[in-house]
Amino acid sequence: MIAQVFPNAVLVYDRFHVMKLVNSEMNKLRQMVGMTLRGSRYLLLKNQVNLTEEQRLKLEQILSHSGCLRIAYELKEEFRQIYQTARTPESGKRRFQAWLNHAQQLDQESSQTIRDHLEGICNYFISHSSSGAMEGK
Repeated sequence: MIAQVFPNAVLVYDRFHVMKLVNSEMNKLRQMVGMTLRGSRYLLLKNQVNLTEEQRLKLEQILSHSGCLRIAYELKEEFRQIYQTARTPESGKRRFQAWLNHAQQLDQESSQTIRDHLEGICNYFISHSSSGAMEGK
């Protein structure tokens, strides 16, 4: 409908919602591998750069529980890092495609969703803006 009403608009999928998809899949995997250690969900979803030293040690304990969980966490952090460092839609697309080649082994459903909407996801890099302010109103 948006494309019909605004035919010249560039479609941008909001970073928050895309990261939410990646985080949700990692949390499902956490549950599947039986990681029930108190605070594990919070530590796995928190950005690695924001962890205290104590939290890093506890996270390492959590990640040692499962190789799959470690891979999922590393993929989540890599995905977030692409958002942080890519500067153009083209570079973002190249890096997301490389990420997808690794991630599809672990989670085909969300990887396919990202692949299906990759152009709109990469349009974020045009202005690095989100819809948060608009959604807040």
